[in-house]
Amino acid sequence: MSLYTKIEVVDRDGWRKDFSLGKNIILIGSASANDVVLARAGSAGVAPQHAQLMCSSEGYRLVNLSETEIWLGPSAEIPVAPRAFAEVEEGARIKIGDFTLVLGGGRDLPQVAVDAGSSRAIDLRLSLAETKLEPSHPLEGSVVVHNAGDKPGVQFKLEVEGWPSDQYDIGPGPILYPNAEKEVFFRLRHPRGPDLLAGKHRLCIRASAPQAYPDQSVEVSQEIEVLPFYRHTLRLVPAD
Repeated sequence: MSLYTKIEVVDRDGWRKDFSLGKNIILIGSASANDVVLARAGSAGVAPQHAQLMCSSEGYRLVNLSETEIWLGPSAEIPVAPRAFAEVEEGARIKIGDFTLVLGGGRDLPQVAVDAGSSRAIDLRLSLAETKLEPSHPLEGSVVVHNAGDKPGVQFKLEVEGWPSDQYDIGPGPILYPNAEKEVFFRLRHPRGPDLLAGKHRLCIRASAPQAYPDQSVEVSQEIEVLPFYRHTLRLVPAD
């Protein structure tokens, strides 16, 4: 089961944002592909991929991926050198460039949206921490694949329907023995364009095992609300 971690971000001007992430490895940096994006006009000191936070039930490990120091502690007094790592606890303060991150609790991913399906040989369960997709950060979820049949070493196939193919990531279908199961994580990204308009859309994930169980497949689905993304331009035209 993935952990659900809250991270509060504050910059030097007092701007604040909360991130709630359901994954065990969290990437932090200024590039938009990161899980925690540290990029604001006027802020500096953050590399495109600056740090990695590894989460477990025992605590956190912070890995400095950049060429500059990261600082820990209430007064930013403990340095983490480039390419080094440090163990940090819940409530720790991390200073990266002009941003300060405060770690909240790590706990099991809450299931505000769930669905399940089954056949004679395949069980599939869907879990999502949120059902609203914001432009600012991805939506995390997972599916649990269970080999309910009697075939050994079954290669399962996972397919996503109802979402643009370049706007999601999902782990590979697992290889499972009878009565074994595995959790596979996925991430939905906001399309920020006309491929998927704002509003409610049905996400469907299908599991099959074409070689072992050719006549069976199972799907789970959930309605996702895509929140609006506003992009405005201003052009000044001389008065006649």
